[in-house]
Amino acid sequence: MKVVAYCDGSSQSNPGPAGSGAYIWCEENHGLATISWPLGVQTNNVAEYDAVVRALYVALALGATEIEIRTDSETLVRQVNGEYAVRTPHLRPLHKQVLRLLRRFPDGATIEWVPRTSNTKADELAGQASGANPDYDKIKRERKQRWSDELARSSS
Repeated sequence: MKVVAYCDGSSQSNPGPAGSGAYIWCEENHGLATISWPLGVQTNNVAEYDAVVRALYVALALGATEIEIRTDSETLVRQVNGEYAVRTPHLRPLHKQVLRLLRRFPDGATIEWVPRTSNTKADELAGQASGANPDYDKIKRERKQRWSDELARSSS
């Protein structure tokens, strides 16, 4: 069975509250699974890789023999396809895990970049998992100001 997995990661700041999301479907059964997984405080790149790893595990559990991964992370796609080196040490284990999982699909596996507008379902799932809060930046600024004020009071 061939499946297509749309994957996305979300981090409200970098690093910040993060989540991964994926939507897996096949032509015969349409939507097979959704993933929306909170990751705590992580970088956006970790969230992007996590979404792909989780989608690959779920696809294998569903019995997929072929997979197309679609993501709006051009960096991740280029790293997995060998066009870019993985320079960030904490991403290397995730990169190796993705490569190892891709080899487990006997009929083939591909990963390709898609525009964000083509990845809206995965983007929504990742945003939900990261606890997407439109006021997060405002809250962060207010917290920083409070800390700054407390520091000024304690040093006077």
